[in-house]
Amino acid sequence: FKKGEIAFLSQNHEISFDIKVRELLLMGRFRFKKTFENYSVDDIYAIENIANELNISSFLDKYFSELSGGEQQLVLIAQVLVQDAEIYLFDEPTQNLDLKNGHFIMNLISELPQKNKTVICTTHDLHLLENVNGEIVNFSSDKVENLKIGIESIKEQIDILKGIA
Repeated sequence: FKKGEIAFLSQNHEISFDIKVRELLLMGRFRFKKTFENYSVDDIYAIENIANELNISSFLDKYFSELSGGEQQLVLIAQVLVQDAEIYLFDEPTQNLDLKNGHFIMNLISELPQKNKTVICTTHDLHLLENVNGEIVNFSSDKVENLKIGIESIKEQIDILKGIA
């Protein structure tokens, strides 16, 4: 893989230094830079665009450490999306998010393949997949298979995880 082809959101993140959200998002544009090159107007536009799309524009001039866990998660998702990668790996992207933002992020992630992007996402929040296009694979099941995401397949997988099926 070439630089920037894969963008990854880890479920574990710790930023142990003070950084403003705007600067953190700009770090997501690093793959487009040459050594010591300044960020461009296009980079600024890209982070402002993704901040608007995720409703986090009001966070741009705040320090990351000042945000709640859910707000931090939205910022980290924005940083991943602003990379404009070919392949996205999301590990528990909806952790710390309320139900509304959880649905919003899952729907946003599910739209990436329409932009010719590949998405692999792990989640325990199967209930957030109701309106998502794609396939589900339950690695905890005795029978590991790709299933088209739908109400019935989600219910079946939840039942398997509960030990009912």
